Amino acid sequence: MSRRYGSTNAKGLLEPDRTQGGTRRYSDADITRLRRISELIAEGINLTGIGRVLGLEADNAGLHADNADLRTRNATLKTTNAALQANNTRPEITDAPPHGTGVRRRTG
Repeated sequence: MSRRYGSTNAKGLLEPDRTQGGTRRYSDADITRLRRISELIAEGINLTGIGRVLGLEADNAGLHADNADLRTRNATLKTTNAALQANNTRPEITDAPPHGTGVRRRTG
């Protein structure tokens, strides 16, 4: 990796794992992040700005994931609600005998 990418580590933009000997080990996710950093550098954004952009992109991705989860939960709740409403429209059936046919108690 070039000297420029070493400064990404110093700015906290990238923190690859290291071997016991201290050599950086870049994962696939690190390589993807480095490519995005390179694109932003080519657009003239400094490392501080890149940190901000990457943070906002991560926040945006998280919000999209949360939104998808909420849409799924909402659909499930709508289905459950519809089923409950359908069950509430049936006439209520009770085990009580009709009025006046109950067991009489003895008095006195």
